[in-house]
Amino acid sequence: MIFMEFMVNIRHIFYGLSLLERFSEMGKKRLYMIFSLTDETYSLFFVTKVPKDVKEEQFLFAIAVLDQSYWIIGSGIGALLGNVLPFSAEGIDFAMTALFVVIMVEQWMEKQNRPSVVIGLVCGLVCRLVFGADNFILPTMICVMVILLSCKKIFDKMIPEDGKEGASRSASKCWKIACDHIYRGGNDIFYPADSVSVFPKGKEIPPIIRYLGRVLPPAVIGMLVIYCLKNVSVLAVPFGLPEFIAVAAVIVLHVWKRNNLLSIGVGTALYMFLIQVVF
Repeated sequence: MIFMEFMVNIRHIFYGLSLLERFSEMGKKRLYMIFSLTDETYSLFFVTKVPKDVKEEQFLFAIAVLDQSYWIIGSGIGALLGNVLPFSAEGIDFAMTALFVVIMVEQWMEKQNRPSVVIGLVCGLVCRLVFGADNFILPTMICVMVILLSCKKIFDKMIPEDGKEGASRSASKCWKIACDHIYRGGNDIFYPADSVSVFPKGKEIPPIIRYLGRVLPPAVIGMLVIYCLKNVSVLAVPFGLPEFIAVAAVIVLHVWKRNNLLSIGVGTALYMFLIQVVF
């Protein structure tokens, strides 16, 4: 059981590798950033553009705090209302799969990310078939790392150091106000006094870590899509059709509308309908 948990959660080590540079200037707050890091938070760090006039460390901290708050509040509401809802919630967990599919599509929209996404998908699928649903995460991440490091010269030419774009001016103002309040609250609540930082602030990040911070996230997103679909069987009824239809719907809808909530909501509702009514 312990080994199984280790194999499932080993991916967080690779998450940390790609976030070392972004967390390096956050002072003591990086301790909370490490604590609060989940698959969803990690994905949002790399798919959400930092608005103009908002400091990156404030933006990332706000995402982490809000994401953890949503988890806690949502879990509480679900525990209280789950048994009294007038409809079956079977299949609602597909929302997580839809989220990662949406993030993967967003990554795919940027051409320089496509090789990494393909590497994550292919390595994840092959390792899933070879090692099974419970043991494929570590082999997948090893394969991804070996390929990315072996192809460093190629990727250095394809992916620039900084290709980030800002958000709109109105969104920037809203985010600036929200991030300022959350960040200041974090100063007062989490770290009221100065202490020695775990990672020396201002220390130069090794080039290899900078490189992984650019190419590893899209590959991890591709792997997470396979992770969400790891228990789907194409050999038994319904042969994975509900998942494949719902994933295809999410992809098509998101490419068409580019609306995260719409793509996730419609995809999840379609999946729930398919497994409860059709299949």
